[in-house]
Amino acid sequence: MSDMKGGRPGGPGGKSGFGGKPGGGKGRRDSGKPAAPKRLIKDEKIIDRGVRNGEAGDEAWTIVKIQMVDLNSHTPDGNPRYEVRIGETVTEAVSLSAARESVGKVISHPEKLTPGRDAPKAAAPTGKK
Repeated sequence: MSDMKGGRPGGPGGKSGFGGKPGGGKGRRDSGKPAAPKRLIKDEKIIDRGVRNGEAGDEAWTIVKIQMVDLNSHTPDGNPRYEVRIGETVTEAVSLSAARESVGKVISHPEKLTPGRDAPKAAAPTGKK
């Protein structure tokens, strides 16, 4: 046979079976190095904009979604915030529907919107008549 102890592939003298590091380690996961720190950036996206009649004439408004995003994994970190910007004033809203309500925007066909996560699942249409 060969001079390798253990007789299996995976490294000389290792008891790791097939692949891996000698001694049963699993490579980077067991190396003792801490995980990479989160690199968060602020991501702002304009969700909606419009014009409404205000006290001093027409006022332009914008709804902005603000969320922290991890650059390493490209995943959102935490819950989003919504800001309503009317002229120079900035107010914070709890949700997108609350932000739209504060500027007086009404969705004419709400059934065509994407349902929320906590909405009950509707029965899928069968396609047969």
